[in-house]
Amino acid sequence: MLGKWDELPPQIDAVTPDTRLVTVTIGANDVRYVSDFFAGLCRLSPETRAKPECAVPPPLPDQAAWTALEANLRLIAAQVRTRAPAARLVFVDYLALLPRLVLCDRTPLTPAEAADRRAVGDRLREVIARVAGQEGALLIEAARMSRSHTPCSVIPWASGYPGFGTGPAWHPTALGHAAIADEIVRRLAPVPGATPPPPVFIVTPRSPTR
Repeated sequence: MLGKWDELPPQIDAVTPDTRLVTVTIGANDVRYVSDFFAGLCRLSPETRAKPECAVPPPLPDQAAWTALEANLRLIAAQVRTRAPAARLVFVDYLALLPRLVLCDRTPLTPAEAADRRAVGDRLREVIARVAGQEGALLIEAARMSRSHTPCSVIPWASGYPGFGTGPAWHPTALGHAAIADEIVRRLAPVPGATPPPPVFIVTPRSPTR
């Protein structure tokens, strides 16, 4: 977001003094949250099952990664305040990708892998919530909202593995995106008679440092 992404310019450059709303879902790449879901699935493919690295579960993020993540989130908040002093900043955490207890065929992880992914997801949400609170941003708790809409649910808001419908594996479905958007609108509902805000600028999920 703060730096270039391949040929794309930094997303933060789209924030101007006229911006009135910035929503941010970001940070998972910094602690390998989603990528490690994929890493644990290499044993499902005959082509990758025999690779030595497939037999070793990915390590949990170290403290340096968590420290860097929090610093980057605070830097984003500072950049938004500098570039758009009148903007409302909204942090949105991540949809639940696993049920809290029983897994299903859409979440083909071992119990140990699932426990690691839950632990990383929980800590990621804690960091996002802490930064949002201390930086004066609104927090949308997508994880809490989606506890009954995991990939194992009748109406999932995120895809498990393989991906299905409108979302790739381990990413929001169209229903998940819509639920988050509806909650943002609800939380930002203007006072009756107030002037509506200018158009919304949305920061899409990417690593804060790229």
